[in-house]
Amino acid sequence: MNIVKRDVAWSFFATMSRIAANLLILPLVLITLATQDVGIWTIFITVNSFVLIFDFGFGQTFTRNIAYIFSGAKELKPEGFNEIEDPSEIDISLLKGTIKVMRKYYFYAALAFFTIIITIGGIYLNSLLKDYSGDERMVYYSGFLYALLNVYQLYTLYYDSLLQGTGMIRKAKQIIIIAQVIQLIVTAITLVYGFELFSLVIGQFSYLTVNRLLAHRAFFTHDMKSVLAQAREACPKRLFAIYFPNALKIGLTSLGGFMVTKSVIFIGSLYISLSEIASFGISKQVVDVIASVGAIWFSTFYPKLIQQRVSNGIAEIKRVYVESKFFLLVVFITGGITLMISGDLVLDMIGSKTGLINGYALMVLIVISFLEANHSMSGSLLMTKNEVPFFKASILSGIGTVTILIFYYGVLSLQGIWGLLIAQGLPQLVYQNWKWPLTVYNELNIKKDDLLLWKKA
Repeated sequence: MNIVKRDVAWSFFATMSRIAANLLILPLVLITLATQDVGIWTIFITVNSFVLIFDFGFGQTFTRNIAYIFSGAKELKPEGFNEIEDPSEIDISLLKGTIKVMRKYYFYAALAFFTIIITIGGIYLNSLLKDYSGDERMVYYSGFLYALLNVYQLYTLYYDSLLQGTGMIRKAKQIIIIAQVIQLIVTAITLVYGFELFSLVIGQFSYLTVNRLLAHRAFFTHDMKSVLAQAREACPKRLFAIYFPNALKIGLTSLGGFMVTKSVIFIGSLYISLSEIASFGISKQVVDVIASVGAIWFSTFYPKLIQQRVSNGIAEIKRVYVESKFFLLVVFITGGITLMISGDLVLDMIGSKTGLINGYALMVLIVISFLEANHSMSGSLLMTKNEVPFFKASILSGIGTVTILIFYYGVLSLQGIWGLLIAQGLPQLVYQNWKWPLTVYNELNIKKDDLLLWKKA
């Protein structure tokens, strides 16, 4: 599995292209769409985030086991792994069986999502349009097509696992960039020609179609299809029984993370003003961008870390982990200082009516985000052992966040955004922020001299 620093560059370009595409299309959206349509599109995007909930941890589990298979694994386990003796041989029967399991799982997940989005989603959209003054038929058509796109996206999520698990990081990022460029062009043209809300759905349709076609072509080459056609598949039921325990734990972890990150908005909006929620929301979005950039190095080399884990390459794991930590730290220091100095100035320049939260609160939000990204990186490294030790802690953190929010605003009747920050940061500071980094440091036996390894890369 050949992953090099050039792959990091492509990961960076893909992340930047996504940010740039949003920045380029946003002014055109604000100019051409009515405020009500912008609000409806915001709700559509929120619905899209539920796709990952229906994934319920299987995506990460599939990616990790695909990486095991392409590293030469001949046997997969619910927990732990066997060291690889011959990494050059790929067990095609395991690969074929895993592909069938992925397709079957995502088919039923997509079917469940479709049922919910058509019934409950339809009722919600109908109630949403009671005071709508625009073209309701356009909204219904857009909503129906967007629902189908989300269903298709969920059904084909296994393509992401295939490309990442096999280490085709550069190819995956190139596909994302190509699809985003096409989405940007299609969206801009259709907006100019007056397709309004439907333009954004058409743009999303173009992105997803191009992305999946290119992903299919990248993995299912002529040789791969020929090899898979000749192989006998491992028993899908047995493989699913192997994948399910850790997928369930990751799913519960994701649910806990959802409670930590989303409940501060949902519950907080019941107690504080919409203007404060707006400032907190836009501040968090920008800080999340910094976190996404900071995670590029680690996420790019993650399939390689899995391969090194099964081949007992502890020295290489330690080197990549230390490099990733330094990259994350540098990005947060640079991005955080830049945001605090010039964030509001840039928002004023583009005519934004919403500003960032005040300086001290913004600094705390940046620190909270860094600590979360730091312990998440350590947790992901622990998962390379095919174990999920943190799912209980994640759920407890989520419960702690909700409890603090209700106590701060409901019981103490306090005001302001500090309740959001305390609720998001404190439960994780108590345990997760230090527990998982310390566990990794002890496991890898990282010392002061190891912190210089990144310079030798």
